[in-house]
Amino acid sequence: MRNWVLGGLAAGSLVMLLFYAGVIGLSGFFVPLVFMSVLTGGVPGALVGLTIGTVRRRDSVTRLPPHPQWPAPGAQRFPQPPPLMTPPLMTPPLMTPPVAPPPARAASMDRWGAMVGRCELSVQRVAAAAATVPRSAGAEWLNRIVHQFAAELNDVRRIADLGRALEASAQDHPVSQRLAAAVKDFTAFEDEAGRVALKLVQQPDLVSARVHLEMLEQQVPNLTLR
Repeated sequence: MRNWVLGGLAAGSLVMLLFYAGVIGLSGFFVPLVFMSVLTGGVPGALVGLTIGTVRRRDSVTRLPPHPQWPAPGAQRFPQPPPLMTPPLMTPPLMTPPVAPPPARAASMDRWGAMVGRCELSVQRVAAAAATVPRSAGAEWLNRIVHQFAAELNDVRRIADLGRALEASAQDHPVSQRLAAAVKDFTAFEDEAGRVALKLVQQPDLVSARVHLEMLEQQVPNLTLR
């Protein structure tokens, strides 16, 4: 608006100055002519400029879109990012738990396993007794007898498996009698091997122990001959 007022003042003064200069002349009357030009032309020009400036400003104000309020009422100044969308948890389908198989009867807990364990114990004791004999020809012979004795455990285990498969629980069953006899033979051989080992500890020479070793070798249980 200020520019419009100054422009109107200058334009009105210039027009009246040119008018008076053409009518009266500039010689000797320049200052009075300027003063009269401002009064008669500049003031009305300023009023015209003021009017035009007011109208233009009003038009510009009415054309401007309303300025949005920031922030909007009830809104946050700094909008928060949208929450992360997590996929829903997939519930695994209900599965029927597998039916556990019936507990197998441990072989070492039945009567067959007990008899096999007693024969194994006899073999372990005979091997431990032979290990106490000093190194000699008699000790080597005794160790060969121990290996022969331990090999009979394979037949003992097979008889026990047969009795377990047949469920031969009766004492007078042939399998039960056969395994019971094996336990008796293994126990008796354990005692005899202990006596021979004691003789070899006291007299390790082969001449003195030959007879006892020959007799012990003949007493090794042999289940295949029964």
